[in-house]
Amino acid sequence: MKKIFYSFGPAFLILALGVGSGEFILWPFLTANYGFGILWGALLGISIQLLLINLISRSTLIFKESILWSFSKIFPWAIFWILFSTLVGFGWPGFATLSSELLVDGLKLPTSLFLPISLSLLLTSGLILIFAPSAYKRILFLEKIAMSLLFLLTIFLFVFYFDLKEIEEMFLGFLALGNNYLFIPKEVTAGFLATFLAAIAYAGSGGNLLLANSLYLKEEEKENKDMDVSLEEKIKNNSRQNFFFFWGGGILIIAMLAYISKVVLAGAENLSDDFSFLIKEAEIFSKDISPFIGNSFVILGAVAIFGVQIGIFDFLGRLTKAVKNHSERWKNGISDHKVYSLAVSIIMLFGLIILLAGFDKPKFLITTGAVINAFSMGVISLFLLLLERKFIPEKFKRKKNLIFLFLVTLFYFLFFLYVIWVKVF
Repeated sequence: MKKIFYSFGPAFLILALGVGSGEFILWPFLTANYGFGILWGALLGISIQLLLINLISRSTLIFKESILWSFSKIFPWAIFWILFSTLVGFGWPGFATLSSELLVDGLKLPTSLFLPISLSLLLTSGLILIFAPSAYKRILFLEKIAMSLLFLLTIFLFVFYFDLKEIEEMFLGFLALGNNYLFIPKEVTAGFLATFLAAIAYAGSGGNLLLANSLYLKEEEKENKDMDVSLEEKIKNNSRQNFFFFWGGGILIIAMLAYISKVVLAGAENLSDDFSFLIKEAEIFSKDISPFIGNSFVILGAVAIFGVQIGIFDFLGRLTKAVKNHSERWKNGISDHKVYSLAVSIIMLFGLIILLAGFDKPKFLITTGAVINAFSMGVISLFLLLLERKFIPEKFKRKKNLIFLFLVTLFYFLFFLYVIWVKVF
């Protein structure tokens, strides 16, 4: 049994990074505004990510190195591109601001506390990692608690608002059958397309955070170095964990949270084009069930989103360590922990500057980052395609992987360009 679940951690953490963005925010937002018919995008997005993560983890296990080093075989400067694109895609403090907004509006706190709480959450995210003796274990422990509580609350709400007819419509939505539309609602706006792309990019995880699976897997391998497991069995077990915990867990949470959002907000007036729908949900929970449930939804949601901010800081710190070790000049000049701490401090400072400069609208920050991350995922797919062709041993090569990676690369690049064209022109 231990052999089967030895890679539980990486799959769980990648899912947790997605729950705070696509699962908890974007898909419920889109479903509340456009109905169940857009849920096929969630199924498509998380299924693509599952296959990408399987290929990333397979490469990590085959070469016994992080995917960053494998990409360097394709393009010597790949690791620097990944660091730069991660900073551009995830440097925005959108998750800290949304977490703060949830707490302030959901708990009826003074609006003057929004900025101080946002700044405090950013500082806390960085300091937890800088002073943690084992960042991986600390993050995994925190996410297990937060995710478990949020999952239990989600199940309770799903059962409380259960309606068989709505369930049928939800399943039709995963087949792209909406209410009076197929695939895409009629007369969509550029804003919808940008948010829809963001949701697809964040269905599961998103952007370069997919590569965190490789870094966490390396950490997990250190924790289980004494286990007698063959390479083939490791790859199979890891794929199984990704399927059950990342894909299965992700689809289940998306379905339940989107369902709750659609049913609870059906007929709601003045549903604004931002993420305040979460506050409306909490208010309805408080009225229909009890204030305790409404407040719990707000607090656990804020914690889940806060967890994404911590995960982003941790990933950027790990990336910077990898860049340092990639350079012969700096490899032995400074300790990994100092580099990690410095990187986390810099990105934390960047986020503080962004907030103090007045860029504090969660939807703008999150959707902007997600559109950029869609392009990053296209680059990741391209790197994996070239890695599959040139370096993966013959016994592990599959022609279907090449076809899949080509189509996914094309999909992300074209989708990104289309949204940019619509937004600009």
